[in-house]
Amino acid sequence: MFRYVLAGVKDGFMINYGSGGIGSEIIANRLGVGPTSDCASCAYEEFFLTSLALNDPALTVDIPANVGLEALLPGQVPPPGTQGPKANYVIGAEDAANVHHSYLNDFVKFRNTHIGKEQHVFHLHNHQWLFNPNDDNSNYLDAQGIGPGAGYTYEMNQGGSGNRNKSTGDAIFHCHFYPHFAQGMWYHFRINDTFSAGTRLAASGTGYHTARWGSGQHHAGGRRTRLSRWRDRRGHADPGRGAAAGQGPGAHAG
Repeated sequence: MFRYVLAGVKDGFMINYGSGGIGSEIIANRLGVGPTSDCASCAYEEFFLTSLALNDPALTVDIPANVGLEALLPGQVPPPGTQGPKANYVIGAEDAANVHHSYLNDFVKFRNTHIGKEQHVFHLHNHQWLFNPNDDNSNYLDAQGIGPGAGYTYEMNQGGSGNRNKSTGDAIFHCHFYPHFAQGMWYHFRINDTFSAGTRLAASGTGYHTARWGSGQHHAGGRRTRLSRWRDRRGHADPGRGAAAGQGPGAHAG
């Protein structure tokens, strides 16, 4: 019977093959396992969507939180030695499944393709795009219905990443049908305001990629980006990033 009670909050829907349903997170907290094992104040959506409490969503770890508790029944007390944090490291942490990165003011396009079988409503927090990106008088949107086989492109308006309010941190995007959302169909769009140089690869050698991206110079004869035209029209400068769009790591989300 208990599995039917939890059916509506299982890991049942995904974005990019990563799921973070609310059910397993709440149960793990109540059983005293995983990242929130000692968080007595964690309650439902107060911690369900925050990496501060749970780390990033849809990560694969070396030791899952339910190890040793697979046969535990409702009402039973976890056996000694089975509680507390268990994971030592994330597998594939350099490519976190459900986080897209950008820098504040990056030119960003989301490309949304539906390869499933149900209807969804894509909704992005803290950002808007135009119904027609080529018409400044077009309607603002922050949600888009999408069906099987459909695809849309959302070009972030008002300066791109961070949008009108220049918000930094995590902006969630998810399906606005709450059963889908609660069953794991959500994602983080992370807006950074501090440069991260990343890890230098051994393949780079000593003389490879000596110039930083975003030199601020347009390639001779190259087509100017919509972002640079937008900034020119509104008198916005591009602090430290250069005029060419999409040159920073994670500049294109989706």
